[in-house]
Amino acid sequence: MESKATKFMTSISLTNLKISNLLISFLITINFLISINTECLANEVIKLPIKTKSITLSSKFAVTDGDTIRDGNLKIRLYGIDSPELAQECKDAKGKNWKCGEIAKNKLHNLVKGKKVRCDIKSTDLYKRKVAICYIGEKDINQYMVEEGYAVAYSKYSNKYELDEEHAINNNRGIWIGDFEEPEDYRKSKQINSRESKESKVHNIQKKIIKKIANNKNIKK
Repeated sequence: MESKATKFMTSISLTNLKISNLLISFLITINFLISINTECLANEVIKLPIKTKSITLSSKFAVTDGDTIRDGNLKIRLYGIDSPELAQECKDAKGKNWKCGEIAKNKLHNLVKGKKVRCDIKSTDLYKRKVAICYIGEKDINQYMVEEGYAVAYSKYSNKYELDEEHAINNNRGIWIGDFEEPEDYRKSKQINSRESKESKVHNIQKKIIKKIANNKNIKK
């Protein structure tokens, strides 16, 4: 028969195991909620309104993707438009995949390469990027990307380029030649997949911890 001391120690071990499981579950829940909140906030592109300021980019600026330009430490997100993500693919009229994200980037790069670019900053987003309308002379770069079909009008934040989007749709320009996923929806699907992957990793860690606690309990016996 087990002594009272043995029963008492077993009871303590089981209690510690339950507390550990509850603590792990609590931490997983907190981590999950934080990740959702962060991802939701990250999608809010236009934040922190500031007084409009016009800047001229240096000759060393580079195009990051179809709606983002980088000049040293300064990152500029083109206002009122949303271009396919760099790794995103679209379908042409025959249903064949094509690298619309890369081509959108190249389209913007070819447009601004070697040109003097002026940007009117409208706000700062949660990524610390400056949200701006950029120009080559009097040519609106943002408008050009939408009109040519390599970005959609980001109507969630502005209706400035909706007519240009209609022009692209009616003339089967760029991504409108076939089928594509809205860039925002594409990002959300990637975030969900990433979150599920993180949850799976956390779950595996949880299982290992529980197994380790159970092994320690058996050793004490």
